[in-house]
Amino acid sequence: MSLFQIQNKDLLLPKTYCKIKTTDGSDYYDFVVEGLLEDAFIVQALKKVDIPCWRATDKINVQILTDSAIYEFSSAIICSINASTPTYVLEMPQQINRIQRRRYVRYDYSLTLSFSPIDSEAQWKSICPRLHAKTINISGGGLCFTWSNPIREKTLLAITLNLPYGRDAAANEIPIKALGEVKRCTLHNGIYSIGVQFKEIDERNREQIISFIFEQMRKNAKSRLSYAWNINLR
Repeated sequence: MSLFQIQNKDLLLPKTYCKIKTTDGSDYYDFVVEGLLEDAFIVQALKKVDIPCWRATDKINVQILTDSAIYEFSSAIICSINASTPTYVLEMPQQINRIQRRRYVRYDYSLTLSFSPIDSEAQWKSICPRLHAKTINISGGGLCFTWSNPIREKTLLAITLNLPYGRDAAANEIPIKALGEVKRCTLHNGIYSIGVQFKEIDERNREQIISFIFEQMRKNAKSRLSYAWNINLR
């Protein structure tokens, strides 16, 4: 993980997507940069949600997701702005940490997956996947799962991935639908590993996968647990 200083305002351009939480909070909220000031910037929530009452001087963590990397920095709330959705003026960071060079991190994690092979891309939204498997790893660009039989490369799959969310992640899951294409099929100890690249996925769902991965990585770093994870540029 590299740490370096960059030109802050180059990342905080209007309409930049970011995720924000207080330093003592557990949940990130979706925001977009609305404008830049001399030593501050303005963010607005993407939708009207029940964000806790943040006050001036509250310390926050901010993540910025770009096509080439993910960045993170600390800031503080200067004030709130009266608007239809939560809007805040934040201190301009002194330093931004680049926590990942690649677009997508491939992270070892077992999630419930449903899938069905399909004949054409037009079918994926209307198909209810009927086969069930477990992922080996996931990323914003695809996933890998184990299966008892081989699946040919270039096979199209309608996929539903059950992604945990919220404080009680064990009880709450988001069903994320995607169109996948099999990129590799390898045999190891009698079990097939099926590598899949997403061909179609809602960008908001992709962001939810990426956010989930980095939240798990952050938790693991805090607890100093050793998890196997790989960097992958698709």
